[in-house]
Amino acid sequence: MLKFTLKPRNRRQDQNAAEGSMSLDSSFTLTSEDLTLAKPESFSMNCFTQKELECLEKLSTFCFHANRHVSNHLIIRYAIYHNFNYDKAIDAITKGYNYSYLYLEMEGELMRFFIQSMVFFPLPGLKSRKTGSEVFYFRPSRYFPTSRNNHLLLDNICYILNDMSKSIDQCRNGVVMLVNMDGYSMKNFHNDTQMKMTRITEGQVIPTRIVDILIVNPPKVSHSKYIRPLLLAGLPPSLTLTLTFLRLQPNSFSNDYGR
Repeated sequence: MLKFTLKPRNRRQDQNAAEGSMSLDSSFTLTSEDLTLAKPESFSMNCFTQKELECLEKLSTFCFHANRHVSNHLIIRYAIYHNFNYDKAIDAITKGYNYSYLYLEMEGELMRFFIQSMVFFPLPGLKSRKTGSEVFYFRPSRYFPTSRNNHLLLDNICYILNDMSKSIDQCRNGVVMLVNMDGYSMKNFHNDTQMKMTRITEGQVIPTRIVDILIVNPPKVSHSKYIRPLLLAGLPPSLTLTLTFLRLQPNSFSNDYGR
């Protein structure tokens, strides 16, 4: 098994560079017809430190006076993702709060794709013993690039990340992506879609931390060219991936990830 540990560096500079070369579908915007702007509600003092509360209140006040329709839940997600750094959180909210990927519903085409393809899905009850992070599964060999499948794949992973970020604990702990490489080949690879997926897993679209990427059933080392395009194509320099090759006994996985 391969273990990828994500280490963010200078995110703001890399976001600007990435946005210059590619873009996700951000045509969806919120207007006063979609949401009614109301005075911000208070945040629960039981869930945050005083410093964290001050950051949340500042973010909420800014959004209110800037006429940005951002829910408390989404403000909390951005704040936690950026370690309650006000400037970074505001920058991210300003750029991405109206992304359609933040407001997906499991219905219609997305539901059919999710059920029929089973490319991405959460693993209920499975958590990292080290970080308490919940785990979702990625089976790239089940994905076959077409115009329709490409955008549904992105919707699928965004919906999963949103769904696994509903509670404060989930936001703090982040998630683990478990990638089963069994059966994968280059026929399952689409460069533009992979570059957009990289932006998503980096946190430039969805404020959900992916703390680990675990690779199981990888191809032989001689065929490792199949792994790099899957996860590393178009990778911005803001992500440094540490690859660790592990020899595991059949029950070793359950030692780190158990129900």
